[in-house]
Amino acid sequence: MSAEPQLLSTLTDSHLTLAATGPWTARHADELDRMLAVPPSGQATAQTADIDISRVDALDTYGAWLLETTLRQFSSAGRETRLTGVADRYRYLIDEIH
Repeated sequence: MSAEPQLLSTLTDSHLTLAATGPWTARHADELDRMLAVPPSGQATAQTADIDISRVDALDTYGAWLLETTLRQFSSAGRETRLTGVADRYRYLIDEIH
């Protein structure tokens, strides 16, 4: 279990992959807000984006809302965006927030 949440970015050609790791919970709201305030590396040139949450080890409504907001920001900028690696235990929460 990671002590802090992270969002790692990788740009391949024009595809951006964001890998969320660690706890995405209200308890870590300050770290998450600071992290998401900085545009991910490669965002400006990406035409498509995936947010992979397969390594998120804790998720609550706050974290799910941040992921949904990030997806919406990318989509509103005209990028094809999808959420990948959703564990079964988080599926209902993700669906409800969406």
